[in-house]
Amino acid sequence: MTREEAIKELEEDKALYMPEEWIESLDRDTPDGRLITALDMAIKALLQEPKWIPVKEKLPEIQDGMLRSDIVWSCQKYGDGYMWQSTDQCTSDGTWISEVPFDDPRERCKVVAWMPLPEPYQEGVTK
Repeated sequence: MTREEAIKELEEDKALYMPEEWIESLDRDTPDGRLITALDMAIKALLQEPKWIPVKEKLPEIQDGMLRSDIVWSCQKYGDGYMWQSTDQCTSDGTWISEVPFDDPRERCKVVAWMPLPEPYQEGVTK
């Protein structure tokens, strides 16, 4: 099951369980209210879950006045098919700056996908 299918399934189950107009006035401290809250939290978590973005579809955004993107998590593919993940940056011309220097041309790899890094940890903050 894909993430999108799971979200659709949860939304459909929620709609079958209780009409939207009842949900809006539902006391969230009741068993029904806790179930609806749990479904809402599951949907929200799935929507916020990081997702790999193929570089063919989109490159990381570069802020005005900057020469490269924020650091992102990238998936690199070598000529022999080996995959590696690391933190990298993308320049405005689509060149990737890797944390690992590649001096040997046989070691060259191609970034095939990327995703934003998660929010930094903040002690005492839970979501």
